Amino acid sequence: MKSPDYNRNGFNIEGIDNNLKAMHDGFSMYMELYPSHAIDGCTAMKARVGKTQDAVDLFLDIDGKTYRMADVSYPDAVKMMRAFV
Repeated sequence: MKSPDYNRNGFNIEGIDNNLKAMHDGFSMYMELYPSHAIDGCTAMKARVGKTQDAVDLFLDIDGKTYRMADVSYPDAVKMMRAFV
């Protein structure tokens, strides 16, 4: 997991919740998850603050291409990122 507050190998599931809450509260702008191996071709999931305060944009790196899901709600982003790892 990589974020302005947490940048080391490994992660804590609660860290996903806490980092997304920090993004929602305006203390952080992004977070990234890198699994130890590709999951169905996906090597990274990144969340960045969206255009509105109540949403994030998720970026998925799959087979060398980046795909974007815009305006994902924070609760949905937590569910997706937890399921990813």
